[in-house]
Amino acid sequence: MEEENKDFDAREGKAEQPTREDILAASRNENKNGDEREKQIYKNAIQIAYSIGFILTCVIMLVSSVMGKLSAELMIVYTGMSGTMGLYCGIKFTKRKPLFLACGAVCLFACAVFIVYWILQLCGVI
Repeated sequence: MEEENKDFDAREGKAEQPTREDILAASRNENKNGDEREKQIYKNAIQIAYSIGFILTCVIMLVSSVMGKLSAELMIVYTGMSGTMGLYCGIKFTKRKPLFLACGAVCLFACAVFIVYWILQLCGVI
C-alpha cells in the first residue's frame, strides 16, 4: 500500500517530503563556510582596529621623538603585524599577489631595522 502511494505521488508530481536529517544536512552544507554577514563584520572590525592601531602608534612615536626619546618597540610590533599580514595575503590571494608580497617584505625589513635599533638602545650604543 505504501509503495502504491509513493508511485501515485510520483505520477502526480508530488515530491517526497525531506526528512529532518536531510534538512539539517542541507543547512550544514550551506553554513559550512560561515555566515557571510559575520565575516564582513569581522573584516570591518579588523580594518578599523588596524587603522586605530596605526594612528595611535604614529601619535606615540611623534610625541616620543619630540621629547627626545624614540621608542622602537611600538614600531617593531606594528611593522611586524603589517609584514606578516602582507605576506599571508600575498600567499593566499590570487589577485594583487606581488603587491602584498612586496608590502609584506618591506614591512618585515623595517621591523628588522627597528629591532636592531632597539637592541642598540638597550646596549647603550644609541
